[in-house]
Amino acid sequence: DQGWCSPLSQRREILTCQDIFTAAQSLDPVACKVVRETGHYLGVLASAVGELLNPERCVISGGMIQAGEPLFDSIRSTCRNRNQHPGGTMEIVPAGLGGNAGLIGAADHARIRLGKVNQANATFASRTP
Repeated sequence: DQGWCSPLSQRREILTCQDIFTAAQSLDPVACKVVRETGHYLGVLASAVGELLNPERCVISGGMIQAGEPLFDSIRSTCRNRNQHPGGTMEIVPAGLGGNAGLIGAADHARIRLGKVNQANATFASRTP
């Protein structure tokens, strides 16, 4: 990109998010740009959600949150620049459960659903002579 050189370009294996975040922490210019652009696009999305739903908080989860504050600074900056309602304040924070938040939520949802099925079966069984 723009003639920039990155150690990442020398790697032959598939790059992971963690590879990019580690390179960004070492101030690799290409990795830093990837983190900034990712934050920009997440900020566009968060801004749209903020405009539509006006939530108090937007919680970002998944592997991307490992990028830390550089990513969140970019998300917050984009939201501020795109916000049509300056009085609205939406806190943008990483998920407390880290990158596993979606997985843990899905497992909890399944647990609740299975509990309802088991509860319904128990109710049905207690009515059966």
